[in-house]
Amino acid sequence: MTLYKVCYPCCMVILQRDVSAMPCIYCNSSQLGDLKEHTSLGYRQWRCYDCKKQFNERTATPFNRISYRTEIVVLVVYHRLRFKLSLDDVVELMATRNVFISHQTVQNWTQWFGPVLGIQLRKFRRNTNGKKWHVDHTEIKVSGRTCYLYRCFDKNGDLVDVMLSDNKSHDAAESFFYQCHDTAGFEPDMITTDQEAALESGLKEVFGERVEHRKSKYMNNRLEQDHRAPKSRYRPMKGFGDEFAAMNFLHSFEELRQHLRAKGCTRSEKRRKSPSKINDLVSLVA
Repeated sequence: MTLYKVCYPCCMVILQRDVSAMPCIYCNSSQLGDLKEHTSLGYRQWRCYDCKKQFNERTATPFNRISYRTEIVVLVVYHRLRFKLSLDDVVELMATRNVFISHQTVQNWTQWFGPVLGIQLRKFRRNTNGKKWHVDHTEIKVSGRTCYLYRCFDKNGDLVDVMLSDNKSHDAAESFFYQCHDTAGFEPDMITTDQEAALESGLKEVFGERVEHRKSKYMNNRLEQDHRAPKSRYRPMKGFGDEFAAMNFLHSFEELRQHLRAKGCTRSEKRRKSPSKINDLVSLVA
């Protein structure tokens, strides 16, 4: 069980764990002793009576070696992925909360912990998509070269998966459909694409005749209009340096965007739901 509360002066989530049922992370023993002293960041510490090892709340997490609290790291990554901000803009925003970091720290945290957040969000939404998918690709510039971002959404506009490829071919389409199937956890009833030959051949290779293929030049207009979201987000960054950094950012961006999506809500309702959704980000990775 995870308990958390919002610290209103700095608008960050302070996570507190209920460790009554938490075993030792080394030997899985339940014979633990609670140490009186906390870490320098305020995390509780325990000592295992069986293996004689000491650990704290963050020992088994990717944030263990970071000299800032997990909530601060998640907030920095959230600002970088969610809004059209430069690295220096994020540094200035955090300085208003008395958190002083460099622009390189923002870049490193985004590249390190953005994928961690994206993977957890992807696991959280498994088996939640509809059975009618729309697939298309758009061009993305990476180091001056043209790459292709494959994107798949269901009929309701919810994300299925994304993949970056350096070409648009049968092999790329086949790999993307396999990835979508693994992410969603099931086969769809229908997939709508434009008249791209590579998408058609890749779909038949993966799903065969079990999935209906609807080819239409106009029924993917909603998805094609949605391509503006990732493009408008990376253009202020002046492009990507390499494919690895591009895929890390785009995957994390799409997953966070899907998590924060509020269907059928007014603007006031979205504002009320935003704090709890940000709290969920911390609880997922902590």
